[in-house]
Amino acid sequence: MPLRKRNQDGLWRHMAKSCAVRLMSNEEYQQRRALFESAIDEVNDGSYASRRIHGFLSAPKGSSVARFIPVLTFTDTAVYFACMQHIDRKLAGATVPNTFGGWQLGTARREMEEQEAMRLFSGEGCPSMPSSCYNRAAWMKHWQSFWKLLAARYEGADDEAWFAMFDIANFYDSVDLRRLETSVRAASGDDHFAINVLFHLLGSWNRALCLYTHSTKGLPMDLVGDCSRLLANYFLTTFDKAFREHVQSHNGDFMRFADDMVVCSETRVGCEKFVFEASSRLHELGLNVNVAKVKYCSKREFQRFWGFVIMDRFESGEVKDALSLLREVVDDNAFGRRSTALKRAITIVDREPDVGLWRRWVHDAVIAADLPLQLSREQLLAFLRLSGDFPAALGDTIRAVVGQTFTQPKAILLQVMDGLRTNESREVRDLCSDGIRQIGELGDPVLNLALKNLSNPN
Repeated sequence: MPLRKRNQDGLWRHMAKSCAVRLMSNEEYQQRRALFESAIDEVNDGSYASRRIHGFLSAPKGSSVARFIPVLTFTDTAVYFACMQHIDRKLAGATVPNTFGGWQLGTARREMEEQEAMRLFSGEGCPSMPSSCYNRAAWMKHWQSFWKLLAARYEGADDEAWFAMFDIANFYDSVDLRRLETSVRAASGDDHFAINVLFHLLGSWNRALCLYTHSTKGLPMDLVGDCSRLLANYFLTTFDKAFREHVQSHNGDFMRFADDMVVCSETRVGCEKFVFEASSRLHELGLNVNVAKVKYCSKREFQRFWGFVIMDRFESGEVKDALSLLREVVDDNAFGRRSTALKRAITIVDREPDVGLWRRWVHDAVIAADLPLQLSREQLLAFLRLSGDFPAALGDTIRAVVGQTFTQPKAILLQVMDGLRTNESREVRDLCSDGIRQIGELGDPVLNLALKNLSNPN
């Protein structure tokens, strides 16, 4: 069965507008339908081969460690997405309850997870659920936050319960493509052609670094869509099913969001046994628990780590209360979601007219937490406005971002400066022009692509 030319408008708009490095020029975006049809025709007549990637975008993970995100061409991205459109719904059928992925675009699995989240927020199927102390109705619009799912699931846990949190070391790089392909073929029926193209792409996208040997391990981190995310989540379904059954048979509970996992037990020893069991079952898939990320905590410590009350107050519109609570714990190492809470504070305080006295505090707290390099375009703009002196803050930010090593913050700064080039202030316009020039002089291939594709359509 040839690859079908299904609608991809959301994907192409994301490639042109939303991702950290825009993959298309304005002209290419206008010609997107013809470009897409040409790519699919190329696949179907046997002349398709994956293109050389633009390069890698380096994102800060902390402690000067980088996450390297491959930047595929828009053609390969569209082909990847087209292959996944053939098998998306069949893979989604294997989803195990209480496992979530965190999606950007519409997929069958996202639809299923949204329904499960809504049931979780409403307490459906939990007749013993106590009255919620949280405003779950306020969570519905943006349901894809791990903290919301955890709060709804474990709000009613026994006060003596224990929790363990852990993730998978080098998850995407460790996925066995041969094992994954066997499993995908078993689940996907007669979509052999799409699967052939899919695994040709997965085996050859990085041929420049692999010296033309066919890759047998690793998924490309997904800069644009949900393709690698969907495959990575599917790869874990056999683990999810067996591990969830094991945990439930021992009076525990399990939830997963991408590769972040939480188990709940009556005792710490019970949690330790669950982590060992997870290690053993992941080992069977060629995966390993990240030992540096394992954390055990009581229910009270778990609630403090996630800051459920603070985040709930933000979602419920009780902004001043949320900020007061955040200020009390912002320097507490036991509060593990400080970055998430501060990022939320940036956008909310920026648009709230009645919290003027908090603006400078949030701005300074973000700097103290070393967060500017981790902000999205919208967050960075809001952060600059909070300073009280926009040109001075912009100048400081340009110097700080251009002077550091990672390229993702530079790509995001480019988008911010591009949007400010029509600013009424001559000083701001000059700062942006100079900052764009400095980034261009670095000669990085991915940043050069970002520069080439600035000023894309609304």
